[in-house]
Amino acid sequence: MKITEIPVLKSCMIYRISYSRRPTTAVPGRNFASLSFRTSGTTRIRGEDCDLTSGPNSLTYVPAGYPYRTDSSEEGEMIVMHFFAEESCGGLPATVPVEFPKATYNLFETAARRYTAKGCDLVLMSMAYQILAEASSIFCPKQPIPPRMKRCKQYMDENITDPLLRIRDLAAMCETSEVWFRREFEKYYGATPLEYIKKKRIETAKLLLQTGLYTVTEVAFRAGFESSSYFSAEFRRMEGMSPSEFEAKQG
Repeated sequence: MKITEIPVLKSCMIYRISYSRRPTTAVPGRNFASLSFRTSGTTRIRGEDCDLTSGPNSLTYVPAGYPYRTDSSEEGEMIVMHFFAEESCGGLPATVPVEFPKATYNLFETAARRYTAKGCDLVLMSMAYQILAEASSIFCPKQPIPPRMKRCKQYMDENITDPLLRIRDLAAMCETSEVWFRREFEKYYGATPLEYIKKKRIETAKLLLQTGLYTVTEVAFRAGFESSSYFSAEFRRMEGMSPSEFEAKQG
C-alpha cells in the first residue's frame, strides 16, 4: 500500500461482510479503493502482478481500478471500507498483519455501525480519515520500534480506558526509569505517554458521544477519566468545545 499521504475523500461506505467458502471469483477493476480488516477466514488475492494471502487480523488494500481474483478456502468475516478519493492513492494490492488488532477492529466496527445508522455523513468521514491514518502507519512504519516498547504500547492500547493505568507501571514493564520511558515513547510514537493516553481516551469518548447512548459523566468514566470535570476540561482543550457541544453537533 502506497498511502504516504492520506487521500482526500469524496465519500465512503463501511460495512461488515460474511462470506462462505467459494472457488475463484473474478472482481473487475472498480471506481473505488478498498481497505478491509479481516476478523476470520483466509482469502488468496491474485492479480496480474500480485499474489497475496489475507488472513485473520490483517489489513488488506486494493487500489481503485485494479482487477483481481479471489479464492476463499474457508468461511470468514471482514469489515471493509470502500472509499472514493479525489485522486487514486495508487500502488498494488497489499496485506499486512495488524500488530494490535483490538484497537484496529474497534475503529472499523464503530465506523460500520455509524454507516449502518447514518450513512456517509461528516462523522463517518472523520472516522474514515482516522482509519486511513492508522492504515498508513501500519503499512508504512517510520522506524523499527524495540519489542519491549511495542509490548508497552500494546498494553496501553488494550487498557486505555483503565483509570489505574499509570506511567510508572508502564516504565516498570519496560524495566526502565520513567524518564527514559517518556523520552523513548515520544521518540517512536510522536507524543509523550500521558499525551498519548489522553488523546486515545478523548478519541474513545468521541465515539461514545456519537452513539448518543450515554451521559457526559458516563462517557467520562467509560473512557477512563477519573472525574467528569477533568474529562470536560481536557475535551475542551483538545477539541475546542465541550463534550455536550460536540454531542449536539452529531445530530
